Amino acid sequence: MIERRRPAPLELTVDESLSKDQVVRLELHAKELEEVIAMMTQHLLQESGVSEAETPTVNVTMAEALAVVEIEARIKKPVKATFKIAYILQNALGNPGKLQPGNIQIQTSAGLLAKAAIKIQMVDEKITYALNNINDTIIKNPPPIMQEHGHTFSDISLTLENGTLAVQLRSD
Repeated sequence: MIERRRPAPLELTVDESLSKDQVVRLELHAKELEEVIAMMTQHLLQESGVSEAETPTVNVTMAEALAVVEIEARIKKPVKATFKIAYILQNALGNPGKLQPGNIQIQTSAGLLAKAAIKIQMVDEKITYALNNINDTIIKNPPPIMQEHGHTFSDISLTLENGTLAVQLRSD
């Protein structure tokens, strides 16, 4: 079962800033981005009906205006499967504040029945869609603590620069 986890320090910081100003600005380094990606992956798995899962590996390497991301997610229930997802994040050309993934690679290890269920559920397509629309994915899926405190994201700006991810979130 995916248990309710304690909010991470970064989530508490964002929640507190949004409570005060309705705007938060952050600069995330690779390790912090790894934490955010792990939290988002767990949250999206839970929202999609997965009852037991873990994200044992999230690696991010950042340089200038580029981030290389590798994720391993293991689903234990309702089916057993392991997903290895790799992609490159870069700033979207002509669309400031938006990120664009490139070279998305998804590998799935699962038994025959699990593979059939994954194909029927169009999991690869859903992953690709979430990555291709990363700003909207974040806006539509705020962390549980934000939802509990009534924060909804109305706008997000994400920019890779100087080996960090500059984030600006607005809440209504």
